[in-house]
Amino acid sequence: MKESWDAPGLRVERNGPIARFVLERPEAMNALSPGLVRALNRALDEFATDPSMRVLVLTGTGRAFCCGADLKFFAAHRPDSAEIASFLRELNRFVDALDNLDRPVIGAANGRTMGGGLELLLTCDLVLAADHVTISDPHITIAAIHGAGGSQRLVRSVGLQRALDLVLTARSLSAQEAADWGLVSRVVPKAELDTATAALAEEIAERDDSVTKGLKRLVRLSTSAGLDHGLAAEREAFAEAARRTPFVEAMQTFAKRT
Repeated sequence: MKESWDAPGLRVERNGPIARFVLERPEAMNALSPGLVRALNRALDEFATDPSMRVLVLTGTGRAFCCGADLKFFAAHRPDSAEIASFLRELNRFVDALDNLDRPVIGAANGRTMGGGLELLLTCDLVLAADHVTISDPHITIAAIHGAGGSQRLVRSVGLQRALDLVLTARSLSAQEAADWGLVSRVVPKAELDTATAALAEEIAERDDSVTKGLKRLVRLSTSAGLDHGLAAEREAFAEAARRTPFVEAMQTFAKRT
């Protein structure tokens, strides 16, 4: 993956095995335009096919993380137009690929997060939020239905009652409320978000890559597979990890300490 590059509305930065995708349309609250979504897909394709990359960070600039789809684009086209259909295909290609990525994805909510912005966060494995952030799902206020998986992923994250509370009232959650609900992993002071996110990404990147991928796969499997299937997969993964050199060396080091 390249060290850094820019595309319409997106800045991509690489620091060793860590990549940052920075939504950069602050004048539009980082709304998802067709150009931005195409750039996100291109960047994710490069990340996913580079075996040296270990952690992905998704964040924004300005007062918002992301306010969702660019409504000016929707207003300029018929709902059944080829342009709208293409945009939705590209958007879902990105969120599905992000959700299924084998490496950890950290969302860093730097500002207001609404609608499609929440749908992006729901595909992240860990989410850090600045303490001033608000998170909401206002689809109902514009007579809209989710277009990027939010109605399904939200329930898996917060449960049925809370999901319905958010989507039927469009109320905003504070960063701390979002953490209490399980939408956010950690709340940090606004000035410390970038530092805290970088430290977390570096901590994860330093771990054994195959084990990190294996743990992510197994934990996520628990949300879609039955318990028996998940337990069988865990036992198989444990046996494989136990045969590898890093585990053997870790056990030898532990034995020397006791």
